[in-house]
Amino acid sequence: MILKDLICDVLENYPETRASDNKLYFRCCRRLGLDPLKELQNDGLSIITVHKWRQKIQNNMGLYLPEKEVIQQRRIRERRMREVMSSYC
Repeated sequence: MILKDLICDVLENYPETRASDNKLYFRCCRRLGLDPLKELQNDGLSIITVHKWRQKIQNNMGLYLPEKEVIQQRRIRERRMREVMSSYC
């Protein structure tokens, strides 16, 4: 199974994973029969890879979006990060 397909399947069937990369990562590991904590140590399925695919699926493809409150919180965090980063330049 291609990683993108796995993540889409989990996002579709487990709506709670749409707002949490950690929940998404753990559910993906379970679907593959992997121990999430061992995978973090062994460079197996990467939480960063799961995070990046979730972003592409939600932001670029517009699929499996989280609740509106989560989207708003993500935008607020993004704005704050931009403000902090611009203060360093």
